[in-house]
Amino acid sequence: MSKLRAIIIKKTLAHIKKEQLPDGSFLSTSIPVSKNISHDIRYKTTFFTSNILLCLNALSKNIGLLSIAEKKDLKTIRSKAIEFLLKQKGDDWSFNYWAKGTREQSSMPYPNDLDDTFAALSSIILYDPDLINGQALAGIVQLLISQETHKEGGPFKTWINPNNSAITWQNVDIAVNS
Repeated sequence: MSKLRAIIIKKTLAHIKKEQLPDGSFLSTSIPVSKNISHDIRYKTTFFTSNILLCLNALSKNIGLLSIAEKKDLKTIRSKAIEFLLKQKGDDWSFNYWAKGTREQSSMPYPNDLDDTFAALSSIILYDPDLINGQALAGIVQLLISQETHKEGGPFKTWINPNNSAITWQNVDIAVNS
């Protein structure tokens, strides 16, 4: 491994470890339309934690590149992130953008959605495939089928809600479907 790559991995892991909250989550940052970075807003979401865990899962496949301390940090960060995500899942294995119990979950409520759900599920299954058993997988497939719009195989609605929900929550997003 190149010396530069080793330095990047070491500094990145140190930063991720420092930013991880005690419950295993990570804050996301939004910048208002004014684009004044000094007015950024931080939220606790499942989306950032899922995506960070996805990246760390890939790094864990190259564990030989890490020092003993970095291996320990990686294991700790990943296990805390997975614990957080598993606490966020709904009974149907769907996920919401907002972390449970946050102010935003009450003040800006969103239905659970497919992009957050499949980001979380991808990170969970790459962490440990045994965490999603056959019963869970059947429920996840049913969830996906329930979101089909026009024909078998999609496209799929973004928001997980009844078909008679307001039109606002019936959209089909190209990013979600990709």
